[in-house]
Amino acid sequence: MLVQDFLNEHAPDIWHGKHLAESQSKVRLFVSVIGDKNLEDVGAPDIIKFDKWLQSEKGLCKNTCNHYKAAISALYKYAVEYEAINDDQVPRMKFHKVKSGRVRFFTPSEIKQCYDFFAGSKHTWIKHFFTVGLNTGMRLGEIQSITPDMFYLNDQGNLFVGLKDTKNGDDREVAINEAAKLALDAMDRNPGYHFRHRPFYNAWIDVRRVVFRGDKLACFHVTRHTYASTLVNTLEVNHLTVMDLMGHKDPKTTKKYVHEDTSKSASINNKMASLYAGVL
Repeated sequence: MLVQDFLNEHAPDIWHGKHLAESQSKVRLFVSVIGDKNLEDVGAPDIIKFDKWLQSEKGLCKNTCNHYKAAISALYKYAVEYEAINDDQVPRMKFHKVKSGRVRFFTPSEIKQCYDFFAGSKHTWIKHFFTVGLNTGMRLGEIQSITPDMFYLNDQGNLFVGLKDTKNGDDREVAINEAAKLALDAMDRNPGYHFRHRPFYNAWIDVRRVVFRGDKLACFHVTRHTYASTLVNTLEVNHLTVMDLMGHKDPKTTKKYVHEDTSKSASINNKMASLYAGVL
């Protein structure tokens, strides 16, 4: 059976909710790059070709490439369970080892440079996506999923967006501040309608080249890291609240997103010493 036919027939059995559409899209892109082959005819060279294409043509980082390969892997795992193929017909794929080094976040200067760059683009909606990301910490896919019927006001009159079936499987309510509201209003509160895949990723390839001097870590997802880091370092929000705002289930995940200002530790310990000044 062709990969595309198997995907069309069995995708709902492999993935659910938002992950269904996202994973289908990833596998379909794979098929478009290597050509539609029978499941058993896809091999490691096809996986390698696709991986290189994602990095060179789409400018994706290695971690994101792993997500694409994970979707392909899930499809093949189910194909074995369904007995459409045997274990030895699953293509070998090597996942990139991603270093958990420093957290990449955007500085105020870099943010301004990005805005200046996007201001010169005919695709003004890219700037609006950037604004929403910085002000809410929402993932790109979450922003794309927003529709007008998802907005509501709470009892205090604050604007929220109700996200459904997020990455961790839970629904999440995201507060929309004035900056994010203006950006979303500019996109008719329906950003997914305005989103265009190729212009978006081409713009970020150019931003990396012009603003970040080829820094491959600089991508849209860094807006999420920037949001979390700003909450902790500037607004002094505690980690448990940040964890809730980010939609994380594990504090360790939140920690990976936060670039903590270590200079604050000296100030904190100095204040601690003053508490015991009359005792010691």
